[in-house]
Amino acid sequence: MATTFEDYVNAIKKYVPVSENFEISYFLTAINQARLEVSAFFDPIISYYTFALDSNEVDLTEKTGLTVDQILKVMSVVIVQDNLRYEIPRSYKEVIPYSEITGYPEFYYLNMPTMGFYPKPTSDLYAEVKISVKPDDLSTGETDVLPDVYKPLVIFLACSHIANMTGNAGLSLYFRDLYEARKGIVMRTML
Repeated sequence: MATTFEDYVNAIKKYVPVSENFEISYFLTAINQARLEVSAFFDPIISYYTFALDSNEVDLTEKTGLTVDQILKVMSVVIVQDNLRYEIPRSYKEVIPYSEITGYPEFYYLNMPTMGFYPKPTSDLYAEVKISVKPDDLSTGETDVLPDVYKPLVIFLACSHIANMTGNAGLSLYFRDLYEARKGIVMRTML
């Protein structure tokens, strides 16, 4: 299956022949859009970070070493203290009651790059955060790091974007439907 930018372009030209005369920048845009959408849906790179909860709000970029652009989504947060481990749900800062309570956090909220906890964490607590990280080379147009099972999805989605650029909405919808059907199959096989 396609592993480099050139392989993707050749596959797209095969499926959407009218794109033969397109500039490389069109393909680069379509392929990168497809890579981002696939990686946002399937979480190809998942990283775990553990850090001390020294206040009720922490800078997630500082604690993880990632930039805001690299963080696709926070998948889970587990609070740890010695043998105690429990996962907390995500909520909104607006639901915090107006009070200064200290204890074991019941939920977290995000206002990137800030991650907050309520109530304010007691001492000796740690957070284990599971984050979906954008692969470094998704936007370069070079070889990507997506697993092979996702590469047909990138091709179908990029073909949909290219068909849109040619003004052929029907063909674009056809490739989007292929993408959705294949995505369902990949989801079931990845479980």
